Amino acid sequence: MQLTHKPSGLVVVCQVERSQHGNRARAMQMLATKLYDLEYQRHHGDIASKRKSLVSTGDRSAKIRTYNWPQGRITDHRINMKFTISIPL
Repeated sequence: MQLTHKPSGLVVVCQVERSQHGNRARAMQMLATKLYDLEYQRHHGDIASKRKSLVSTGDRSAKIRTYNWPQGRITDHRINMKFTISIPL
């Protein structure tokens, strides 16, 4: 028994059972499993790409803040702002 899912072009062939009805039922189950796996992989790929775009690489160049204590300056690289603080002696 050969089944083709027209929207995705996925083809499943099954010749395990002795009857045509058994082969058809098994092929339908195999097709449903493959379609579920394709959707599962696509869904998790989307989540992984979104997560990757939100998470930094962790390199030294991807730092959040820079502290320059002698000049009393703090730079926040996420919002591109510089703060000047006065340090009491």
